[in-house]
Amino acid sequence: MWNYAYIGQDEWSTSLGHAGLSKLFCWDLNFLGALTNCTQLQSLNVGFNKLGGQLPASIANLSTQLNELSLYGNLISGSIPPGIGTLVSQQTLYVSENLLTGKLPPSLGELSKLRKVSLYSNGLSGEIPSSLGNITWLTYLYMFNNSFEGSIPSSLGRCSYLLDLNLGYNKLNGSIPVGHGPYNS
Repeated sequence: MWNYAYIGQDEWSTSLGHAGLSKLFCWDLNFLGALTNCTQLQSLNVGFNKLGGQLPASIANLSTQLNELSLYGNLISGSIPPGIGTLVSQQTLYVSENLLTGKLPPSLGELSKLRKVSLYSNGLSGEIPSSLGNITWLTYLYMFNNSFEGSIPSSLGRCSYLLDLNLGYNKLNGSIPVGHGPYNS
């Protein structure tokens, strides 16, 4: 049973071959559906592998033990599915440097264990959901170089452990809210 799956560049046939997934093309995201049977999977890192295609909704069916999902630096398109909120153990979500579009689902704010969120350099748009303020343990939030618009949600002030916030290169207005936690003053 897998607890961690790290697939680096050019490691597809070796690492995924042990899971019976060696006949995939490296741009095929269908393997994510096969990983839903890995109920103890805690970390999935497939960054910089030239993966492409639509981000499948089945990503929401990955293990509830999953605490790291790293899909950064690929060619993944589509939107982040609303079911992402079911990944209740998530501490790290890295989907930066892809081709993702659409609005962020408010269910992202249900992931109360999140510490690091990296969504930069995509085509994400719409308003930043105020529900992100529910992630009070959030320490890093990188959302720069997208097409977010509207006001910066004041609810981000509830993220009292936020150390690094980058919202640049969007169409946002308003001020960055200041929280009342140990790192904000």
